[in-house]
Amino acid sequence: MYSFIIKTKPVSVNARYMISRGHNILSTKYRNAKEAISWEIASQFNGKMLTEEGIAVNILVYYSVRKPDIDAYEKLLLDSMTGIVYKDDGLINEKHTFRIKVEKNPRIEIQVL
Repeated sequence: MYSFIIKTKPVSVNARYMISRGHNILSTKYRNAKEAISWEIASQFNGKMLTEEGIAVNILVYYSVRKPDIDAYEKLLLDSMTGIVYKDDGLINEKHTFRIKVEKNPRIEIQVL
């Protein structure tokens, strides 16, 4: 099992795209969050990239103030691990997301099984 703690606040999937010159492109806010989260994951990962199918992922969202939409961050978090932890997020067969209220230390913990 690999575990990662993410301190960067993810951007909701609702803010993923913006329109530029008539085309949908990834928003700057989304790209910056993905890059920061990818860096956090890469700095904590010391294993071999997973290439076999059958990966399971648990996402634990520890929030303190505003209760996030439970699936709003999933796409960004899974995409941020692509090319670092696993070859492609299409290898994931199972995913569970949990929301947990805390007084201090909001964060996201990701477990890859």
